[in-house]
Amino acid sequence: MGRPRRILRREATARAIGKLAELPLSEVRSAGLLREALREHGFAIDREFPHLPTAFVAPAGSGGPVTGPLAEYDAAPACGP
Repeated sequence: MGRPRRILRREATARAIGKLAELPLSEVRSAGLLREALREHGFAIDREFPHLPTAFVAPAGSGGPVTGPLAEYDAAPACGP
């Protein structure tokens, strides 16, 4: 039996973001991939930060619990292999 489709999709999204290697505060394409993946899982994407185009709010459901993850996925210069 193969791996669940949702797991494969998450891994594909993570690999795609890793390949983009965008610099800090310029992760526009990476943020787009993340928004697309969240939207596919039922999240409503709200873009409320005009001065920070990589930031967004992605609510789903109602009531609690409420979480607020912060994703850091930029490619800092001279960092990594």
